[in-house]
Order: sequence, then C-alpha cells, then structure tokens
Amino acid sequence: MRKRIREHLVHRNTVLYSWIISYLIILCLPFCISSILMQLLIQSVKQETQEAYRNELLNTQILLDEKLSEMSRIALEFSLNKEVDRLVSLSGLSAQEHYSFYLLQQRFQDYSISNHYISSIALYLPDLQTCITNKSCYTGTLFHDYCIENLPSEAYPEKSFQNTYYVLPDSGILYLLSLPLIANSPDNAYLAVTMELSVLDTLPFSIANHMLSIRSDSDNNELLLPTASNTFDSEKKSSVLSIASDISGFTYSLYVPEKEYVSRFQNTQFLILLCNLSSMAISVLLAYYFARKNYKPLIKLLAKVGAGTCSQNEYNLLENHIDNITQKSSEIEKELTRNKLALSDYYLRRFLTRSHTAQEWPAIQAIPIVKAINMQTKTAAVLILDLQDCGQLFHEQGDQQENLSLIRFIITNVMSELIPDTLQYKNIIDDSLFIAIFHGDSEEISAILDSLKQILLPLLVSYNASIRIGVSRQQTITSVTSLPDFYKEAAEALEYCRIFNLNWADYNINWSCGHHFTKDYQQLTGITYKFQNAIAVSEFSRAAEYIDQLFLLHFYQGQPLSDVRLNMYSIISLFRSCLMKLDDKNFPVSVEKQMEALLNCTTIEELKDTLRSNLEKLSEGLEQQTHTRTARLIQQIYDYIDQNYQCYDLSVNSISAAFQMSPASISKLFKRETNTGLLDHINHVRVQHAKELLLSQTYSVSQVTELVGYTNVSSFIRIYKKYEGISPGMVKQQN
Repeated sequence: MRKRIREHLVHRNTVLYSWIISYLIILCLPFCISSILMQLLIQSVKQETQEAYRNELLNTQILLDEKLSEMSRIALEFSLNKEVDRLVSLSGLSAQEHYSFYLLQQRFQDYSISNHYISSIALYLPDLQTCITNKSCYTGTLFHDYCIENLPSEAYPEKSFQNTYYVLPDSGILYLLSLPLIANSPDNAYLAVTMELSVLDTLPFSIANHMLSIRSDSDNNELLLPTASNTFDSEKKSSVLSIASDISGFTYSLYVPEKEYVSRFQNTQFLILLCNLSSMAISVLLAYYFARKNYKPLIKLLAKVGAGTCSQNEYNLLENHIDNITQKSSEIEKELTRNKLALSDYYLRRFLTRSHTAQEWPAIQAIPIVKAINMQTKTAAVLILDLQDCGQLFHEQGDQQENLSLIRFIITNVMSELIPDTLQYKNIIDDSLFIAIFHGDSEEISAILDSLKQILLPLLVSYNASIRIGVSRQQTITSVTSLPDFYKEAAEALEYCRIFNLNWADYNINWSCGHHFTKDYQQLTGITYKFQNAIAVSEFSRAAEYIDQLFLLHFYQGQPLSDVRLNMYSIISLFRSCLMKLDDKNFPVSVEKQMEALLNCTTIEELKDTLRSNLEKLSEGLEQQTHTRTARLIQQIYDYIDQNYQCYDLSVNSISAAFQMSPASISKLFKRETNTGLLDHINHVRVQHAKELLLSQTYSVSQVTELVGYTNVSSFIRIYKKYEGISPGMVKQQN
C-alpha cells in the first residue's frame, strides 16, 4: 500500500505550489464575481430592452399583416368580378372593350381613393399587351416598359401561377394574383395591388428612431423604413430583432443600437465596485480558512509519508483522497467529450445545410468524416429519417418525447449492428430528423442501405411508426462532389416521400434534369371537362367520382418534383374556377376557406381527401338549400290555397300557373313532400271551412256551396260526405 501511495502522491513542493495556485485562484474570485455580476446585469437589461422592442415590433407586424391581408382581399374581390373575368378571356380589342377598360380604371381609382394605403391596382393582360391601372392604361411597347418597371423579374414575363407577395426595394410591396388560375389555359392575366414606399412611411408604426427592415425570404429583397434613414450607419453596433409574417413570406427586423442597452446600467457601476471589494475581503478569509483546514494538514501528512512514519489510517485517508480526485477527473473528461460531440454535430448540421460561417469552417474541417471524405476513390451516401409523426406511437404507454426517444434508440442500435467497421459512419439527431452519413466502398454502402430497407424499415413500421426515409447515394464519380449536395438530394427524396405518402425513396436524377413523362392529354382533358360540368350542374357526388381518375392522370411514381407541385396547383386552380362559377350563381360557398384548406395540403393523399371533403360539404349545402327552398314553396302553396279557396277557378292548373310550374311537376312535388294530393288538399280546406259555416246555422247548404268555391250543390254534397262521412243536411239537423 505504501508503494501505491508513493506512486500517486505528489511531492511536497508540488503540493505547496498547488496550494499557492489555489490561493491565487481564490483571490481572483472577486474579479470573477464582478465579471459575472456585470454580465448578468447586462443580460438582464438587454433582455428587458429587447422585450420592449419586441412588443413594439409585434405591434408593427400586426399592422403590416393587416394591410397585406387587405391587399389580398382587394385582389380576390376583383378576381371574382364578372367584367374582369370577361376581359381575361378576350382574344382581341374593340372600341367597346376600350370603354370597359375606362370603366374598370375608374373602379380601380375609387378603390385606391377609399383605401388610402393602396397606391396602385393593376390588371395585366399579356395576351392583349394591355395593362389597366387606377391611373392610366398602357398598351403595346408601353405595356412591356410598365411591366419591366413595376413587376419583379420572377413574375414577368413567365406565365406562372402567382399568389405571392413581393418586396420591391425601389417601389414598395406588391401582391400578385394569377387569373383565371387554370393550368395550361390559353388565358393568362395578373391582378396586382401595390403599397408604395411613401405610403409605408405614413403608416402609424409604434417604432421610433430605429430602422425597420422588411425582407422577402424567397428572393432575399430588403426594404428599409423609414426611407429617409436608408443611409444607416453600419459602423454603429446594432442588435437585430426579427419576427416572421403570419400571412406572407416576409421577415420584419428591427435594428436597435447597442448603446441603448449599455446606457441603462451606468448608474449601477458603484454597486458593482462595492461588490468587488466585499468579495475580495471574503475571499481572503476563505483562503486562510481553506489553507488552515485542508492544505496545512495535507503538507504535514506528506512530510510523514516522506519520513515513513505514517499510520495505517493516514495511508487510507490519502488513498481515498486520490480515488476521489481520479473519479472527478474521469467525470469531467466524459462531460467534455459529450460537449465536444454535441458541438461537432452542430457544426456538421450547419455545413450540410450550407448555413455555416467562415469562422466555423476550421472546426468543420476537423470533423473526422468531413476530413476523410474523398469522392474520387470512394463514394458517399446521406440518409434522412423523418420522425415527426412518430410521437403518437404507443399513445397509451408514454408521451410524445418518450416515443421519439424509443424510436431513436431502436434506429441507433440497429445501425450500429448492421454497419461494418470498414465503413465510415456518422449520425446526427436534429429535433425530428435522424441524419446518417456513410462514406466508403460503393458496394458496402449499397449493401448497408439495402439491409436498412429490409430490416430497419419493417421493424419501425411494425411499431406503427409513421416513418419516412429519403436517401441520396453517389451513382457515378462525377455525379455529386460534396456532402451538402448529398444532403440536398436526400431532403428532396424525403419531400417526395411526404408528397406520395411513401416510407422510402431514393433520389432520382430525373427530378433535377426536368425529364417529363408522356401523359394522355386527351383523356385528361375529357376527365377535366366532366369534372367541371358535374360541378357546374351541382352534381357534386358525380364530380367526386372523377377525383381518382383526375389524380391518376396528374400524378405517377417517378414524376419530377416540379411537375408534382405544378399539378397540385393545377388541380387547386381548376377547383377554384368551378367555385367561382358557383359563387356567381349565388351558391352559399366560401371560396377563400376552400382555397385555404387546399393550399395547406402537403401530400397528394391529403389534397385528394380535402378535395373530396369539400365536395361532400358542397353536396350537403346544396341538399340543405334545396330542402329549405322546397319547404318555403310548400308553405307558399298552403297560403295560396287558404287565401283563394272561395274562388271557383281554384285548381291544380291555376296553382301551377301562379307558381310558374307545370301541373304535373307541382302535383308531384306536393305529393312527395306532404304525402297528400294537391286536389285532395284543396277539397279538404274547402270542406273544413264549409263545416264551420254549417255549424253556425247562418247559411243554407246552397249558400255554403257558393261560399267555399263550388258551383254545383250535388258535387259539394258528394265531396263533403266523402271527407266527413255525413251529408251537409245531416250536419245542420244534428246541430
């Protein structure tokens, strides 16, 4: 035991030096405490200030989103206008059309005047080389010049689907809506609503003396407000607060100078200095107590060990002290290793998404799998597992986080068992994504991917896990050259899984090459016409029968993703055009709600189910409307008979003429709804009124006959006896 202690104990001078270093560290505590207090104070003040500015930015976001929503409402209102719909379908111009342009221009002008924040409303008709605005009308070369000047390059001259907000740095904010939203239609037009910079400057923002940035996420265009402060001093350090728009792809950012944070805690410096002095005095006392309590006995004990005069208990005490230090050192090393791995995963994730900075690049290059990547001699593959829908697994046995942890545990263990040591492998767990990177021999990578598809995928499916896996592997040496490209392709394969509701999809190079497969356009046109015609005549159940054929002709396995997205918008546009025609017939349907539900669909099956659900709702609405209209008509017939039962010419023919229906139709409708013939009801009403008159003993039978609309007494007596079982004369005698 003495030998073990001598091997692990440090020399007396080393212990003395460690005591001196510890004492110096304790003396530095005041400065550490002051630094911590300063940092906490800065963070507290900064957080409080940021919260105040964030509330102001949130109010600004609500105001701008309200105006953007109003812009889309105005565009949608004009898109439902019959005159606009007629102008969109024109193939040529005449004098009458120029007058229509003038009337439409006047209406645009009235809207822009009543909505003072709207600077411009325009209808672009590329087929007619014409643009109608609230200020003027542009044709010919003026049309092209106006389009180039006022439309973003992404929208002109391409005839593509547009339901988008654009940021125009030199003009303002533009909302563009395509008309009539039917794919492959010869008609093509755009409705544009613009809010100019001068109008944006006048909006009642709650932000003062700061710079507001409106940035479009799609094209990265940025608009700075107020425009008079666009010469922002970039040398001044500033903090950026950002909030995403709820209805558009915009991001609102607020630039706040850093000096506003620092100026709020200058009066607290004296308090921090006082804390420093107090901490220094306390540290001196602690150092003295610590040295007297621990290090002084330890130095004496070391002296005894050197002289060989230690007792057995003292040796045991030193041995326990060594074991504790060793255990704590091991725990610290493990924690440092875990932190290093987590930081490595973070840098690798940013590298795959191409969001890393130049300062992070050296750390990324040090990651083993990135450092060892050699696409010239070996191949690579990236596999992405989407675990987003796996949280409801075993809903009765655990919560969502427990289920996700279980799935991750299964995936990690299965991969560790299947992947050979000769293959380089790295996995990253990022929220609901499990990313696996492979690098090595192409045959080994193909074999491991096939094994995962045959073993891991069925295992997860057996757990009722809604798993989706996108894979990108190097087909040839020259196909892909970097890991970010692999990750991008695997992400596209994962999106393909989501759209087609698949469990596994390998990236297909035809998706990016724009390769199109042949479709039976004649059959597609026929099904489309039947679908439109069924909705036009309000036969929604028949229209629902064409949905499967419509989707079968639009979508198929191996289809390019660009075609899939375009065809999804095409079906939505087709349904929208049908709804617009129903709306013109005063049919109770909300086009905006129907479109919102369809545009939120992310998969083909979800789009199909939503479309079928919308048709069912339309069918139910039609049945309810028909039932209400029929009930109202039956009540009107009742009222008409009650008011005219005394007329001699009251009959089925006279009632059908009054309600503009054929005698057969009105008799059939009345019989179906009341289970009584129309002529029977007329006789029944007359008999009831005749009974009241007979019981009054005021009128004779012949007089009653005339008062209830009969011309023949014998006919009246026969009908009365048929319904009451007794003749009119007997009624008078009994009474």
